[in-house]
Amino acid sequence: MNDKKKYFIEHLNIIKDLISENVPKLEISRILDVKYATLDKYLKKFGIVYHGNQSRKGITRFSE
Repeated sequence: MNDKKKYFIEHLNIIKDLISENVPKLEISRILDVKYATLDKYLKKFGIVYHGNQSRKGITRFSE
């Protein structure tokens, strides 16, 4: 098993929680410190469908 797959398996509950809270995929990828495309790839690989908040509607933006 490769390291990225193992990482996603270990963080699957966190990913599912963030998705259920309508956190945008870009934000999830930042939280997990992975590329957006990598997150998208593993969501598809694990059969997780994302119908969340891509536009960040209702989410306060904080400057870093």
